[in-house]
Amino acid sequence: MVRSMLRIEHTDTPSSTSSPDPRSPSKLYADRLWQAHPRVSPDWWREALGHTVGKLALDWRHAVTSPTPLAEGCNLVVASPATWTETCTHLASQPSPEGYVSLLILPDATLPETAPSFAIWGPENLPDATTRQYVLVGLETAVQQGRIEAYGVHLSAGGSLPLHQWLEEATTAATTVWGRKKRAALRWVGVEQDLLNLSHVTHPTTRHREEEVSTLELASRLGLAVLVLPQVLPAAAEPSQAALEALVEVAQTESELNQALNGWPHTQGQPLFSVLASLGQGYTPWPTPYVWQAWRTQVWPQVEATWRTLAAQRDDALMAAYLTALERLLPHGEALSHAAAQPVLAHIVASLRPQVPQVWQNEADTTLILGVLTALPAVTAVAVTTMSALAPLRDAPGLPDVAHVLQGVESL
Repeated sequence: MVRSMLRIEHTDTPSSTSSPDPRSPSKLYADRLWQAHPRVSPDWWREALGHTVGKLALDWRHAVTSPTPLAEGCNLVVASPATWTETCTHLASQPSPEGYVSLLILPDATLPETAPSFAIWGPENLPDATTRQYVLVGLETAVQQGRIEAYGVHLSAGGSLPLHQWLEEATTAATTVWGRKKRAALRWVGVEQDLLNLSHVTHPTTRHREEEVSTLELASRLGLAVLVLPQVLPAAAEPSQAALEALVEVAQTESELNQALNGWPHTQGQPLFSVLASLGQGYTPWPTPYVWQAWRTQVWPQVEATWRTLAAQRDDALMAAYLTALERLLPHGEALSHAAAQPVLAHIVASLRPQVPQVWQNEADTTLILGVLTALPAVTAVAVTTMSALAPLRDAPGLPDVAHVLQGVESL
């Protein structure tokens, strides 16, 4: 059973200053916030590798949004190389910058001159074994040199290794760097998880010794910190007119091609991806983000190669037109996937709302979803780009029985 994170007990500032304060800078941050806002719930805080952090992190990977939450309980900040300089500027301007914990998500092992507290390696596509070992050695070396405290890996929905294999490869890297057998400094796990995808909690996709367990179960057993990066939250996600026109063009061209070929082509005994077939089976016009990401990285290269081969063999202008229409659609894929996800997410939230405690009943959908995600056992923090309703999440007690909520999601 996955264990919950430890609760943090607040302490007053010692009256005597003759001896150094034994509390970490992040624990001092938490205690100062509690003294200013006594209603802050102990459930807000998590212990993460010697740091005390709020259970919502600021997601500044794509843009630096309002820094106001930095003073309201959000002392874990997630950045990317593109936003790192601006992130450092905002953190340095705070009254006690040492109370903040920074996570930098990197495409490789290259660290900036001003290094973060922790680094998470997040390659867009799964590299080969040689590249993986090279990057892991680089991150382990950065820990050895004292540049970062520890590192982690991002388990992308588009394709990744099971967590136990990452840990095995990191152990090999640690042996290379330290010259002896040593536990790797891989102590963070980034997962893409929201109410449309709870597989890291519910599905046994990795293992501990000989036992098959879920990713979060393994992280809990090994004391790893877990950062949740939700892909789908409530939003006004209407696709652009250009996206809809591109989708219509693919559907029309596909219909013409299907008639010309007297049936849809197959490869390896399976029909190629078909927009019209998906619609005919009652699916949304476009896959939701997790399916889209996997399709884009794993399926599309095969689809593209097959259509190019067929078009070359037949010198078929209609096939070439269909391939061109698909290529025009791809840049709109992410926006379409988020639009397709919104009605699905709304249905899930409506079904779950009666199951949560009364204190959560009247909260906005986003607040309720974040309440569920942060209550998942083993989760250290959930990264979000904006925090319009921080106080309800910060001051209310956490959901006491999130397993009941999980059962509700799994049954939908």
